[in-house]
Amino acid sequence: MKVSIRELAEEMAIQIEGFRSFADRRTGKILSVSEEALVRAEELDVEDSEYAGQDEELRSAFDVYANFEHYEELPDLFDIDEYGMMADFTYSRQDPCVGELLAAAIRGKGAFRRFKDTVQRVGVSEEWYRYRDESMRRKAIEWCEANGIAYEE
Repeated sequence: MKVSIRELAEEMAIQIEGFRSFADRRTGKILSVSEEALVRAEELDVEDSEYAGQDEELRSAFDVYANFEHYEELPDLFDIDEYGMMADFTYSRQDPCVGELLAAAIRGKGAFRRFKDTVQRVGVSEEWYRYRDESMRRKAIEWCEANGIAYEE
């Protein structure tokens, strides 16, 4: 089965701390499970797997644990490097005033919040989100190709 690049890019963009996301090579589906559920699934043995079937998240976590060779873990936030995307967007601005404001926004602690506030304030938020979405799409394709995962647009 093929993974949907749109779904993959969306999942990569909305990762939540304490959760891990996987692509199922058998079905092409993307799933997220809490690290807590993964730990619980690891503690279950095969006889307990029936219990896991009563809890959808635990059932998914158990399937990841028991059939890990069929899953590929999605890149984490560090690997995705949204800060790098913000910097690339900032330094690609044609208007030097906008570029300077965005460059100031991405320096230091709180850069993500300041950047998002600044793109809104200077009127380039639609451009930013299109740029970010396209960057995520490219990263999703690169990830699929690097991991030998079939995909569709």
